[in-house]
Amino acid sequence: MLERVLKQPLRGNRGGCPRCVRNVSNYFFKEPTHLNTIHWRKGKKHKQEESWTQKISNQNLADKPLYLLTDSNTVSASEEFVYNLKNQNRVLVIGEKTRGACNPGGLFQINGNLFVFISDGKSINPISGTSWTGGIEPDVKCDGEEALTKTLELIQNGIN
Repeated sequence: MLERVLKQPLRGNRGGCPRCVRNVSNYFFKEPTHLNTIHWRKGKKHKQEESWTQKISNQNLADKPLYLLTDSNTVSASEEFVYNLKNQNRVLVIGEKTRGACNPGGLFQINGNLFVFISDGKSINPISGTSWTGGIEPDVKCDGEEALTKTLELIQNGIN
């Protein structure tokens, strides 16, 4: 199992959706845990969307050490996963600083050839009170290509 997890790192992962982050996170906590809040704005209207894990009865990995491998191409929802678990002191992050793409939004066409990305929300972690703008620093810094080797070395030495 560990070998399979390590071969599917967050290095080079361009993201996904917040719902997927929550669904995967369910396996790493015993009790419902507040992961993140997105503050959305639509014109003059604002709403908050909290993301909480749900208690699951099978395959819970809450007592297992967790190592996440990152690089500068770890972006968006994959960064949220890292940031959420790092702020919960649930993970050891190994590799490079992540990209820092944290606020949701979309592309808007200005003219036939010009598009602009405009954010319509802001992610806030309930523990830090911040987002991962500027990227997430790893706990153990190394080149992204060396992260797997470094992680295996840490595991062999009993560091978690």
